[in-house]
Amino acid sequence: MISKTRIQKKQEHELQKILLKLNQTARKNDLHGKTSLKTNYQEFAQSWPVSSYSDYTSYIERVKKGESDVLWPGRTNLFAVSAGTTGEGKHLPIYAERLSSDYRYLRRVVKKAIRMIGILPFLFGNRLSLPGGITFQDGHILGEISGILALFAPKVASWKQLCDPSELAKLSWKEKYEQVVEQGVSNSVTAFTGVPTWIPQLLDEIAERSGKPIHEQWPEVKICITGGASFKNYESLLRSRFPESTRFLECYGASEGYYAIQKGDEPGELQLQIDNGLFFELIPQHNIEEKFSDTEVMAVPLWKAQIGKKYELVVTNNSGLVRYRSGDVVKMTGNNTLQITGRVHNVLDIAGERVQLREIEQILENKLKCEHLLITTLVGSALSRLGIVIVGSEQSKLGINILDNELQKLNRHYQIRRETDSFELPEIIYCTRSQIISAAISIKQQSQVKLPSVINNPELGKKWFEEIRVRIDL
Repeated sequence: MISKTRIQKKQEHELQKILLKLNQTARKNDLHGKTSLKTNYQEFAQSWPVSSYSDYTSYIERVKKGESDVLWPGRTNLFAVSAGTTGEGKHLPIYAERLSSDYRYLRRVVKKAIRMIGILPFLFGNRLSLPGGITFQDGHILGEISGILALFAPKVASWKQLCDPSELAKLSWKEKYEQVVEQGVSNSVTAFTGVPTWIPQLLDEIAERSGKPIHEQWPEVKICITGGASFKNYESLLRSRFPESTRFLECYGASEGYYAIQKGDEPGELQLQIDNGLFFELIPQHNIEEKFSDTEVMAVPLWKAQIGKKYELVVTNNSGLVRYRSGDVVKMTGNNTLQITGRVHNVLDIAGERVQLREIEQILENKLKCEHLLITTLVGSALSRLGIVIVGSEQSKLGINILDNELQKLNRHYQIRRETDSFELPEIIYCTRSQIISAAISIKQQSQVKLPSVINNPELGKKWFEEIRVRIDL
């Protein structure tokens, strides 16, 4: 295990490089004037506030207008669209230094994959991937970070790729999905890369069209590289489809940067990349639960984190985000290793919809009044859908189509799944308070994954959770 002293040395080196660049930016001047920044951690933590996206919106608009040296030296027209948003969602700028760090990370992933399965299968077997999408808007390139990296990847990265990732990134989701399926039906594959939320459905489609299970269609598949969602939520779905000998490699990245790579030969523990353009801090769980504001939370540097404790990850990156709250809750398993345990705001991310509970709450607050809500994801053998239990009056019923349309406006991932017919209309159950337990049990029995979440009465939620757990013997 790497020592805390070694972690501190490497992380402080990354912080110093970032702060030297930030000296040249408009945001630094607004916060600190013309004085050069001190580069030791204590002064950094005291002088820079913990931040959220709202702290950057005006600066990002200036970047989009072509202004130089706003959040980072120079200009950029690249913006990562944060997951779970649509339209004018979170657009995080990506500068040249960030791109270099991301490609360095991907080279590390390739080296790890080669160590796991050998150089010949990885380099000379067929590879297939399903990158995110990009759009061109007013001279800017917007999209999921995997799509942006695919767009600018060197040509050598397309070697033995059945579909050119840079071309896939430009296509609509339906078009790229269809191309990947066609290639998967026509060819055997050795290495596959994608987001686990989509992999089971894609493999089932390939198996159905080829008339063979994947272990027969792809008998030589050696490795599946995943990212974009926690592997553990999909482990049984993935292992049940791939051949028993297939290895899995989990990556941990986000719109703010690529944080960690699977530590060992099996998923479960992730190793933070402490020398690649990112500086990590952590907010203790009790700070999160007490809902402190950004200015009130107390973050600690990585080398002071306690093993076994849960934290929200805070990142400073080499594209101008400083002490930025990621929203990810992690459990430290070592000095620089962790497990992903969830999100600060509960996210229903079982079948790929990434719907945040607060999004549904926002819709319902605007459309009806109700006493309590329970929300879960119904995962079946074929299509999936959201299940919602509403305790309220009969007069306050919300039409399913209204909820569906509003969710599509708020959430890009949900919209994609509805447009591609991989998600059915939500199911809404209306009941009285006395009927809530039976309704919750009914909705849970359709779900293979989790109990409903009570989103507007935590204490009542704990009581219901225990009663439901006992009744259905979980």
